[in-house]
Amino acid sequence: MSRRRRGRWWKRAPRVRVGTLNLSVRAAKRKPQQLEDDLVDFMAAHDVVGMQEAGQARKVVEAAAKRAGHVVWFGDGRPGQDATPISIRRDFSEHAPRFHAVLLSERTDAGRGAGPRMVKAKWLMIVETRVPGRVVAVGNMHGPASQQNLGRRLLAARGFRRAGKVMATLYPSAAVFVIGDLNTVPGARQLAGLLARGLRSCQRRLGELVTHGRRRTIDDVYFRRRVVRPLRHHTTRTVSDHRGYGVTCAVRPRTTKKG
Repeated sequence: MSRRRRGRWWKRAPRVRVGTLNLSVRAAKRKPQQLEDDLVDFMAAHDVVGMQEAGQARKVVEAAAKRAGHVVWFGDGRPGQDATPISIRRDFSEHAPRFHAVLLSERTDAGRGAGPRMVKAKWLMIVETRVPGRVVAVGNMHGPASQQNLGRRLLAARGFRRAGKVMATLYPSAAVFVIGDLNTVPGARQLAGLLARGLRSCQRRLGELVTHGRRRTIDDVYFRRRVVRPLRHHTTRTVSDHRGYGVTCAVRPRTTKKG
């Protein structure tokens, strides 16, 4: 096979549409119906969706998933899991998806910052499925707020390092994604644990898009290079104070022939 042909694998490769949205506690309390409608549209446009700040919006998420044809998983009942549920389109794969969760950090005192000093337990909520020729694994997480403060930055760095290690260990050859509201911008030093595992930022690869406020690019999708190729990305305005962030990617099928 020529080098030119190998370089165009992505043109006919299977597509995966991955999205992340911070639902916002305020939006869930004040405008639940509008949030549900926005979430239905966002889910319908993506194959896998990771959500954050969903603990008080469970009924909203469940109703939206039912309307959009998604299966949503809130974890197995342990504290903090329901804040970062993950959903997958029912007809995305011929195989039933597998869900599991990995603890990134216990409930801890992270020092001063946005919200309470005690940061609740952080989880990596994973869905595993398959496209033709490749396993796909998506991990959803929510980084600690106020990472400009040392204690919170160190907590975030440990969480990102743990997430990168878990995905690399469980899925050594799969198409891997780590998504969510990371509460830090692409290129921040605390993200080194993801980069060291061969994961790269779609925001940085495709050009940064604002997802929070006027200039913050804190919602992102990290992908495993050489196996995944990001093709295009977009943001979606919602009633939440975050914009939904979505990426369409090509997934490289595994080959059995050499050359």
